[in-house]
Amino acid sequence: MGEAKSCTVILLGTFNEGGQNTPEFKEYSKRSNANGEAHGGKLLGKYIISKNLGQGEMPHVVFVVEYPLPRR
Repeated sequence: MGEAKSCTVILLGTFNEGGQNTPEFKEYSKRSNANGEAHGGKLLGKYIISKNLGQGEMPHVVFVVEYPLPRR
């Protein structure tokens, strides 16, 4: 098997009251996107969750992001 050249990260997000429409979320999103891009992150998927099929907490959104692994 070959050596992995990337790492996939799954991020779960839960919004506060006001959701994506708050100034705080918009600022967070802007900074988070810039940070991910600066480190070579590539968004593979963004999924809005509308129904919890399991038990426990339900995230509002799930992001799948791929980052390159640093060279050794």
